Amino acid sequence: MAYTTPLYGTGYEMGAIPLVSSNYTSEVIINSTADYVKTGTYSLRITSGITTNKWARTLVPVTTSQLYISAYVWNNAFGYVSLGVILDSGEVVELRKYAASNTWDLYVDGSLVQAGSVSVSNEQFQHVQVYFNIDNSGSVVSKIDGTDDIDYSGDTQPGTGNTIEYVRQLQNGNSGRSYWDDFSFGTGDWGGDIRFDGLMPNGDDSVQWTPSTGVGNYALVDERPPSTVDYVSAGSPGLEDLYDLADWPGTAKTPQFVTAWAYTKKDVASDIQLQLFVNSNGSESSGGSLDLSTSDAYYYHVAATDPDGDGAWTDNAIDALKIGVRSV
Repeated sequence: MAYTTPLYGTGYEMGAIPLVSSNYTSEVIINSTADYVKTGTYSLRITSGITTNKWARTLVPVTTSQLYISAYVWNNAFGYVSLGVILDSGEVVELRKYAASNTWDLYVDGSLVQAGSVSVSNEQFQHVQVYFNIDNSGSVVSKIDGTDDIDYSGDTQPGTGNTIEYVRQLQNGNSGRSYWDDFSFGTGDWGGDIRFDGLMPNGDDSVQWTPSTGVGNYALVDERPPSTVDYVSAGSPGLEDLYDLADWPGTAKTPQFVTAWAYTKKDVASDIQLQLFVNSNGSESSGGSLDLSTSDAYYYHVAATDPDGDGAWTDNAIDALKIGVRSV
């Protein structure tokens, strides 16, 4: 399996930035130009300002000092592009690919500690994997397009903290531009060449939420990018909607894990929560009860294994999978 424990993964196939606004800067947008997409229809574009770095960061949902990251990255011939981690004490440990260089190099708190050796080119997608072990006697290991590259042992904890708080994607340099696709991270083992397909609701299995207009509930939540013009809502706990999904195009692919996404909010500052879950042959995998904001935001749940037996996912299981929301 990719990762012992997958923690996050997206191919940006919801057609929108899956982060709250405080976790990305201006000039971070969703791209749908085919030449700058590795898989599917969408990628993330980051364009830097004249003097200001632009970035997106994803909160790591567990406390850990070790993390494996996988991403496809395209960069143009300006500045540098960076894939790294932000520690709980604020320092950054990262791989940088300078436009004038052909390698992904390791920087700890802004200082170069080891240059890469695998040669790559600008303006084409590269598959970047990196393992961070944050410690005074730590390590960083990278793979570029599947080839071993950085293998560093030394001080990767430049400050007081060794907890990885965020994974950061950054673009530097006047007119610098990068595209990101098939981005994931987890613990325990390498992710490998992970790519994402987006499946949208295409039918109602059972519904209890109130539709905003008189069509099937699934048809109110199947837009890509998301729309808040139509929606479903629940005014009390214990209400559940369960939707069918389109079949997965799994030919010549091996499923690794499933990420369920919901775009939602609460209308009042109450203690109502949401359960987002997948249903496989009647068995559920849920991320527990989620606290909601009063502003629209994305929420996700990673189902590492098929809850119907807790084994590896199969093409048939994903084809029959359903996604649900429950008010709590």
